[in-house]
Amino acid sequence: MQQLDTLSARLLRQMQQHIENKHQQLESLQHRLLRFHPDTAMESLRQRLRFAQTRLLSIQQNFLKLQQSRFQAASDGLHYHNPQRQLPVLKLQLAHQQHALHEAMKMRLEQQQHRLSLQARSLDNLSPLKTLSRGFATISKQGAIITSAQQLASGDEVDLRLQDGAARARIL
Repeated sequence: MQQLDTLSARLLRQMQQHIENKHQQLESLQHRLLRFHPDTAMESLRQRLRFAQTRLLSIQQNFLKLQQSRFQAASDGLHYHNPQRQLPVLKLQLAHQQHALHEAMKMRLEQQQHRLSLQARSLDNLSPLKTLSRGFATISKQGAIITSAQQLASGDEVDLRLQDGAARARIL
């Protein structure tokens, strides 16, 4: 009887241990089944999809902001360089430059007229005709101007040029 009780207790322990092992295997399989269950995989994919959508939306918004910024900069540049906007300023600058050019030309003309007047006065003072009008004469022998008495000899015929005409003379 005692041996039967011992075997019975041993059988009961082995059965309980076997049931416990099978229970742990079942829990492990259930856990693996949950991990690889299509719903779990689908949820993981849904989370990845939501993350990708959020990231794509963020990238898209940043790209759109960048393009809007570039467009605004280009628009501002076009507005700043618009000829219609610059035309009044350019017209005013042109008017000032035309006035300055006119004044410079006027001043230059006056300077040149003054210079010409001085040169004309100088030329008039150096003119042989002016010298002749003061009572002087030019003497030439055979077409060459005589500038020294040593160029003349007694009996030479010379041409005299006076203010009102010319004459021939003989050197004594």
